[in-house]
Amino acid sequence: MSNFSDEERARMIAEVPPPEDQLAKWRREHAEQEVRFAKERAERAGAKQRDGSAWNAWCDQRIEAALARFRDRGRELLTEIIAEIRAEATDDLERATRSLTAELADLKATLAELRLVLCGERASLVKLTNPLQHRPN
Repeated sequence: MSNFSDEERARMIAEVPPPEDQLAKWRREHAEQEVRFAKERAERAGAKQRDGSAWNAWCDQRIEAALARFRDRGRELLTEIIAEIRAEATDDLERATRSLTAELADLKATLAELRLVLCGERASLVKLTNPLQHRPN
């Protein structure tokens, strides 16, 4: 007699896979192998992508550093150019101011001369006789 009941025997028989022919076994193993290979390819692609992202980050840092140096040099050049333009404008303004100062001094001298002439003319007018005044005979 067996130690298993009919139900247990039926369950154990149902759990046993049916015999597999060589072609079905090869197809199953091939499908399993393809799944395994696909996982490995995905892992390698992910590793390459991670390596690529590190490379990209390094390149980005180098580009950013070069751009920062370029920007700094551009600022230095602009500062120098602005300083030169400002110095030239200051020199031009000083020259113009000097010429205007000299012209102003000439105008002041001319004005002083004109005032003297005017005072002299007034004095001569005062010396003129008034025709309306009565003259003693």
